[in-house]
Amino acid sequence: MTIHGKTRALQAPISEGPGESDELPVLSLADILRVMHTRKLTILGTAALVVAITGLAVSQLTPLYRATAYVLLDQRQNNVTGAEAVVAGLSNDPTSIENQVQILRSRALAGEVVDKLDLANDPEFSGSDEEEEPSGITAWLSPSRIAEWLNVSPWLGANAAPSEEEEAAAATFDPRDDLINRVLGSLTVSAQGRSSAIAVTFTAKDPEKASKLANTLAAAYVEDQLTVKSEATQKASEWLAERLEEVAAQTQNAERTVEQYKVTNNLTDSSNGASITQQQLSALNTQLISAQADLAQQEAKFSQVAAMKESGRSADISQAVASSLISQLRQQETEVLRQEAELASRYGPLHPKVLDLQSQKQNLATKIDEEVRRVVETVQNDVEVARVRVRSLRDALEDITSKAQGENLARVKLSELSSAASSNRTLFEAFLKRFNEIEGHDAIQTSDARLISPATVPGSPSFPNPMVFYGAAVPGGLMLGLLLAMLSDSLASGFRTQQQVERTLSLPVLAALPEVSGTSRTRRRAADRVIKKPMSAFAEAVRGLQLGLVLAERPPKVVVVTSSVPSEGKTTVAVSLARIAARSLRRVILVDADLRQPAVVKATNLSQPQPGIVEALTGTPLEDCLCKDPMSDVLILPGRRLANPSDVLSSGQMTKLIQTLAESCDLLIIDSPPLLATNDARILAQFADAVLFVVRWERTPREAALHALRSLSDVMAPTMGVVLTRTDWEQFQYYNYGNKKYLNLNKYYRN
Repeated sequence: MTIHGKTRALQAPISEGPGESDELPVLSLADILRVMHTRKLTILGTAALVVAITGLAVSQLTPLYRATAYVLLDQRQNNVTGAEAVVAGLSNDPTSIENQVQILRSRALAGEVVDKLDLANDPEFSGSDEEEEPSGITAWLSPSRIAEWLNVSPWLGANAAPSEEEEAAAATFDPRDDLINRVLGSLTVSAQGRSSAIAVTFTAKDPEKASKLANTLAAAYVEDQLTVKSEATQKASEWLAERLEEVAAQTQNAERTVEQYKVTNNLTDSSNGASITQQQLSALNTQLISAQADLAQQEAKFSQVAAMKESGRSADISQAVASSLISQLRQQETEVLRQEAELASRYGPLHPKVLDLQSQKQNLATKIDEEVRRVVETVQNDVEVARVRVRSLRDALEDITSKAQGENLARVKLSELSSAASSNRTLFEAFLKRFNEIEGHDAIQTSDARLISPATVPGSPSFPNPMVFYGAAVPGGLMLGLLLAMLSDSLASGFRTQQQVERTLSLPVLAALPEVSGTSRTRRRAADRVIKKPMSAFAEAVRGLQLGLVLAERPPKVVVVTSSVPSEGKTTVAVSLARIAARSLRRVILVDADLRQPAVVKATNLSQPQPGIVEALTGTPLEDCLCKDPMSDVLILPGRRLANPSDVLSSGQMTKLIQTLAESCDLLIIDSPPLLATNDARILAQFADAVLFVVRWERTPREAALHALRSLSDVMAPTMGVVLTRTDWEQFQYYNYGNKKYLNLNKYYRN
């Protein structure tokens, strides 16, 4: 065996990707989600602290009470008289509702509230109330104290005499206007969504006062609406009475003129209101159309019959005129012809029976001709009758048309007179109906607005509203907690991604072993998974590590597994790698060279043998010191605690032992102590062809890992790469590859 311990130094730094060397990292949504998951206790604790501070501040604020009365712009009108209000009902379009909102905010209504409730003597609105001097946190956060801090007038000569404008304003100051301003300042009027309801809200220190202010303003608004409608109704009634007399006289004159015109022009209508002449004209026109159609039909039939007669097709006339006699004669003629042909062929043409049949045939032809002539004459007679009827109807239609034209000329004037009379009558009836409706309407006049929900005395203050404060405190606290968590995450010293390891340590990550869940004993026996669960993510990661050793440019034969600090999983890596290599039909020897805290025996569940590495160094045959792994073909050389392990490991016997073991196997794996704890690992590294540096995911400090690697570099150790252990497998996938749901790598493993 050749020891390569001093032939390889620490590897050169791995080239960084674009933008990874000097540029500041860009914060992405994935980073934020990762921080939220890993630092949730920090986020929740900060949020809880912010909520607690908010609760303390809320308890020190002066409570204010808010009372709300609801006014509805009622679209339903009083139907006692069936009348529409003189002042049209309020529309529920946004413009109309906003107009009513402005009326409720008007100074006139606020002035009525001031007068009705005598707010001039109310300490809260007159400004004469003397509040108790706040103490504690309230004193420091009170508006007066804040205004005092922010007041810079003493520095700018605030004690100067008042100007003329200030003196003039003080002279014209009206206390009532100030009261109205205070009332409007505590008033809120708002439309309620898409409805026609309006909310009238007052805020005051006294809950009963807030309720009384809201109800008083709402009642004043409803009363104002009723007053406006009553005045409008009275004015409309007076105007309608005068106008009704004028329209009545005009209607009578117009109707009298219409009747006189009808008598003069002899214009008579039927019961349904239509003109008798027009009805006669319509009936004659209908009859003429029917007669003309009948004439056309008769003429067509006559033309067809005459054409058949001239062409010698007398027999076909029966089809045109439906003559049954001609059809019968034609059938008899056909029968005679058949008999004649039959007898002529049998007896000859001069036989008496044949001659008799010829006489019958001649007689039938004569009858057919006579019947055809009679049919033609009948059809011709029908044509003449139809023509006479059409001529008669045309004469009658011309007479009635002439009469109708004269009557239509007269009815043009009648239509004008009737239209004027009808307009006057409609106008008169409308005025009369309106007058009758309004006559008694003033006594039952109602407002278009009504108080649908009087303000009740609030049982709890509206300010400070704990839900609002806490609603702002919770997300604010979560945001602050997230910022603190991100700051804490950015200051974390452990490794989370392969890029961080490679960028910081300048070594490749050969494998990332997932954490084995379960009890502490299960985690100590994590190496058993490569045998019991060969399709697990843990076994696949160890298999990848072994494959990296095999495919190296110079496959190592002696591999030392070490770490910077204890409890990083180096023994688990050594045992797992040995077992995976042994499954590839290779002879593997595992040496427990940690003579201070040996752990291979526990990791492999070996019963503690008597001989081991110490006995092998003192001359015991190697075959007696090696024991077989209970779960694989790996040969194990156990270790035990010694008082002087460094002296033993640096001795010549140890060098010979390593050479002998390396020559007798395909792969020799040495489990060494941590680098920062002892110098043993640096001694063992000189025997190695490759050193595997174990780093615990998210736990091993970066400075510790760098210091340990420097100690390996000092002895020219051939450090091959880094093995990340005890990773949170899902988070590790997310950190390195992105969305784990998209990758869905776990479906290839069976844990």
